[in-house]
Amino acid sequence: MLRIKNDTSCNHPMTITRRTLIKQLMLGAGAAALLPSCVFEKKEAASDGSFLLSEDQNKLIAEIAETIIPKTSTPGAKDLKVEEFIHVMATDCFDHETQDKFSKGLAAVDALSEKRFGDPFIKITPAQRNELFSDISTKKEGVPAEVIEFFPLIKGLTLRGYMASEYIMTEVKPWLLVPGPSKGCVEVKAA
Repeated sequence: MLRIKNDTSCNHPMTITRRTLIKQLMLGAGAAALLPSCVFEKKEAASDGSFLLSEDQNKLIAEIAETIIPKTSTPGAKDLKVEEFIHVMATDCFDHETQDKFSKGLAAVDALSEKRFGDPFIKITPAQRNELFSDISTKKEGVPAEVIEFFPLIKGLTLRGYMASEYIMTEVKPWLLVPGPSKGCVEVKAA
């Protein structure tokens, strides 16, 4: 049995068995081995036939996200690179059915923009974009079903990516570890 002094303020040393120590070290090593698979990196190409978004689709995603959360006194979605978050979620986390809905929804938004305003979504004005999104949100007549299904998906991803960004989590609403700091050596008084 190993005897490890836990804290200088504690009156009693913490005891730990060799088996527990080895188990904890192995768990830590396993977590460290899995950590590289959690890194969000852009994928250049997929030769296995998996889902990929084109450069034009990524630009469209960035403009849609910026329309949902525009730059004001705080950075907008493009400033915080929310499109990269959406890209990773769409390519790595969605099932094939959702990926298909996602790509059809992107194409349908562009087609609706061209039908309404004569230009793709990227080239229309912010006022036209807001009008288009208002019509989609209210399910106005003439809005394709693909767009109506797609809009909550892209909106949710935009909000999730924005709120999980480093800027929001450090500057606007700092994230605190829950349940908070642990104090292992606290005297308990009888009630």
